[in-house]
Amino acid sequence: LRNDIDLPTHFMTDEQQALADQAGKFFMSEFHHLNAEMDDTDDLPPSVFPKLGEMGYLGLNVPPEFGGAGLDFTSACIITEQMSRASAAIGLTHVAHDNLCVNNIYRNANDDLRRKYLPGLCNGTLIGALGLTEPGAGSDALGSMRTTAKKDGDDYILNGAKIYITNGPIADLVLVYAKTSPEKGAKGISA
Repeated sequence: LRNDIDLPTHFMTDEQQALADQAGKFFMSEFHHLNAEMDDTDDLPPSVFPKLGEMGYLGLNVPPEFGGAGLDFTSACIITEQMSRASAAIGLTHVAHDNLCVNNIYRNANDDLRRKYLPGLCNGTLIGALGLTEPGAGSDALGSMRTTAKKDGDDYILNGAKIYITNGPIADLVLVYAKTSPEKGAKGISA
């Protein structure tokens, strides 16, 4: 192995290690002790999302102009890993919120929708979820999707059923996948 040239490595930079150390200590002190309570109640304490927002751990990949932390993907993964070490349940609910909902809105919505939803999703006053899975759809969620969305003036009328939506019971906002052009199969799905 040659050390005289810059090769990409799988090791963290000093900044990433510091981020991991800081996040790990925070999550252990703030969330680890909640695991038994969450196991007993099957519920997420309402303080979790506001605390994550206050500390800048929501909207990890979203630029600050929309209320996010503006981190690179690797740094976001490091934070999620540390969170999941302290509490797998909080790590999962965070991923469903931050990756499946928030990141999806940031990457695919127009600026009006970004400005409307991302600040609350990034500061913890709103909790997000993604509505994809359907009864009977199995591992082919896109190909077997039956939920439709039909334009009605300025609105869409949704018809269908969703199931197993992580954060569904606590979400303020659910990004729903539905077929807007059923004749196009999986390519006719909109969010």
